[in-house]
Formats: sequence, C-alpha cells, structure tokens
Amino acid sequence: MKKTVTNKIKKTTAAVVTATGVAAGSIFGSPEEILSGPSAPQAISYELDEGTETEEEDGGEEEVQEKTGRKTLKETLLGLPFAVRAFVIVPLWFLGFTLIRGASFLYQGLIAPLAAPILGIVLALAALLLALCLGARAAFPDMPVRKILSKWNLKFAGCSLLILYLVCKAGGDVSESFRHWRPAIMFGGGLLILLIMMMMLWREDRYAYAIE
Repeated sequence: MKKTVTNKIKKTTAAVVTATGVAAGSIFGSPEEILSGPSAPQAISYELDEGTETEEEDGGEEEVQEKTGRKTLKETLLGLPFAVRAFVIVPLWFLGFTLIRGASFLYQGLIAPLAAPILGIVLALAALLLALCLGARAAFPDMPVRKILSKWNLKFAGCSLLILYLVCKAGGDVSESFRHWRPAIMFGGGLLILLIMMMMLWREDRYAYAIE
C-alpha cells in the first residue's frame, strides 16, 4: 500500500514538473526573460470611431481569454523571488524547451514525411480488403468473412502493398518518366494482388469441397 502511494506521488510530481516546464518553455523565449523580472505595465489606448460595434464575437472573446490566461501565468512566474526563478523556473524552462523542440523536430523530420505514405497505404489496404470481401462473397457464398480476412491474408495484403509502394517510390526517384506511370502501376499492382488472393481463396474453397 505504501509503495503504491509512493509511486502515485512520484508520477504526479513528474507530471506537474513536466507540465510546468512545457508551460514555461512556451511562454518565455529565453532564460534571460525569466530572470529579468516583471516589466512595468504598458498603457493601452483605444480609439473608437463612430459606428464601431462594441460587441465582440465569440472567437475574439476566446482569444482575449487565452491571452489573458498566458499573461496571468507569466506575471505569476515573474512575481516569484529571484532565487526561485533562477534555481527552479529556469531548469524547468530548459526541460520544457527541450521537450517542445524535440517534439517539433520529431514531427517535422519523421511523422510529417511518413504520414502521407502511411495514410495512402492504409487506404489502399482498406480498398483492397473491401474488394476482396465483395469478390469472395460473390464467388464463394459459403465462405465466412473471418476466413476471407484471416491473419495470413491480412499480412499478405499489407506486405504486398508495402513492397509495391517501395518499388514505385524507388522507381520514381530514379526515373522521371516512371513517376508519371506510378499511379497506373500502383493500380495494376493492386489488381494483381487482388487476383492472387482470389486464386488462393478459390484453392482453399476447392480443397474444402474435396474433403467434404
């Protein structure tokens, strides 16, 4: 029981430290800004012309509230004693800044370039499996869907589409003319994979019929 409570305290502390670091990293641009202390409030003047609407839209109100919340948090952190800001907030800022930059680099360098190809392969796989189900149910009415979408068939379809995509991607990078034919090759390769899988299902259906 004591160990469970200790683990919960550790997890909660880590979550609070990480959240505070990310907040500090997103609010302040540099450690010098944290150590400089609170700045004097600036006077803001408003000029209203005749006929100007005084009511703000909902989107404008939400934006003002967001800016007010960030400003309040920033003023609260800057209002802390210098020692706290130097030995607590600044290390947390480095932690949050590292996490934010690392996440941005990971997204721009890895996730974003792979998102479109992965999405394309997933959609192609979904279309292929849908066509397989419709064709197999029409050709073999007694064959259950679970057998049509067996694990082996799913692996075969996924690996085949991945290999087809890699071949087309490599060919497009090598030859400019190949790139123009890549959609047609992908479509033809998908039909070939569908035909092979239909032939395998036909063989299984014939084998089951022969046993009966």
